Amino acid sequence: MIFHSIFSCNSYFGRKILLFFLSFFLISHLFSQNINKLQLGKDQDSSYYHLTKITDNEYWAAGEYGIISTIDSIGNIKSLNLATEGFNILKIERNDDEIFMLTDNATIFKYNYITKSLIKKTFSNFKNKCFYDMIFLPNKKILLCGGKTGISKGVRQIPNGFIATTSINLDTLEIVWNSYRKFVWSIKEINPNEYLAAIFNGVNSKILKSNDGKKWTKYKSVKGLVHEINLINGKIAYCGTGGINYKKNGFFQFDDNRQMKFKNTGCFWSMQELDNDLLVVSQKGEFIKIDQLEKKYKIYSLPTYFPIYDVERISKDKMLMVGHGKSAFLVDISN
Repeated sequence: MIFHSIFSCNSYFGRKILLFFLSFFLISHLFSQNINKLQLGKDQDSSYYHLTKITDNEYWAAGEYGIISTIDSIGNIKSLNLATEGFNILKIERNDDEIFMLTDNATIFKYNYITKSLIKKTFSNFKNKCFYDMIFLPNKKILLCGGKTGISKGVRQIPNGFIATTSINLDTLEIVWNSYRKFVWSIKEINPNEYLAAIFNGVNSKILKSNDGKKWTKYKSVKGLVHEINLINGKIAYCGTGGINYKKNGFFQFDDNRQMKFKNTGCFWSMQELDNDLLVVSQKGEFIKIDQLEKKYKIYSLPTYFPIYDVERISKDKMLMVGHGKSAFLVDISN
């Protein structure tokens, strides 16, 4: 039989094929032991959009329909029942004792971690707009960005993007930059009083720069859609996708280097530094480790086809990843 003759250990070709499959099985099996599937729901279950550190042993994952879960450093998950009214939570950050939750419904929730009180603030003049990203400024101000709510859900419409400031008391919201043709996906403080913002016009991105959070000028252009700006070992880095079709390709780029493009990964949604390496998570349920010096990479599949939207490093050797369908994984990245 052909099947027998090909895989027979008596033939040189058969031994090579058999060795390949055995090696593949062993490598896959060994690596799978380093992935702890904390939670994996169904496609129709709510998604975690963002993950953030609350205390040394507590992380909050928040997202679709207002879901919030607490996850500790060994992977225990608990639901946190706050009155978020079913609003999609796109971003969550802690500032002192207060936790701010941005939604896609012109609303910000503020939760006091000590008193357990929750405040809701809706900005009526931002109807049908979402708050997509935020950073805290040194003068008790918050810098926000976003645009039309439908854009955050993958709907093609006029973006009406903006950058705005408000106080930590959430009193008034002042627009400091806006464009009806561009959505603002990410903002980042790269140095004290030095900020970058990523805006997308449907084809490519522009990176804006500001020294006060109010006046913004063009810093550079980046091909594709920059979904996140981050600092990786002190270097400015961008990740995202090639264009509007976020399910197709992904890219990573350091500020002054050429893009590293990846086919059939989908968008690179988020990234974290790993000593001399970095890690990005993708639309296709994968994470990619990239060697910053040699520009080499390895792609690892998680036991899911769901998108992974965010990642946090919780120890020297462990990463916490969350995404679609209430998916949550604790990954040992020491190997």
